Amino acid sequence: MVRRILGILIIILAIGIAVVPQLTKCDVSTMKCNYTADAEMALALPILIEGLVLVIGRKESQFGLALVGAALGISVILVAYVLIGVCSSTMMTMDCITIMKPSLLVLGLLLILANIGLLWSSMRNKT
Repeated sequence: MVRRILGILIIILAIGIAVVPQLTKCDVSTMKCNYTADAEMALALPILIEGLVLVIGRKESQFGLALVGAALGISVILVAYVLIGVCSSTMMTMDCITIMKPSLLVLGLLLILANIGLLWSSMRNKT
């Protein structure tokens, strides 16, 4: 039951990770936030697949999926803050700085926490 609930939560987080950057990126296609939005879309697909496998898959795959999911959560945060980033901090009123960056931090942290809960549930059920 916990696996399915966390799977649904992970699916919702994956949709958020895919949609929020697309709605808050700048109009100019050469800005860093556009590349971040594309990278986050690419990260959202395996996260979505993880959630679907948790909901409809077998219980035995739970531990491995949780490890991969936590790594993907870290990647979501790293793309927005370190690897690509968003527009320059001199433009503090842009949507990519005020909405996209903090939203991806929260979504990434929630994804990490959901996968830690999944790991804990998996370890608890093995004993």
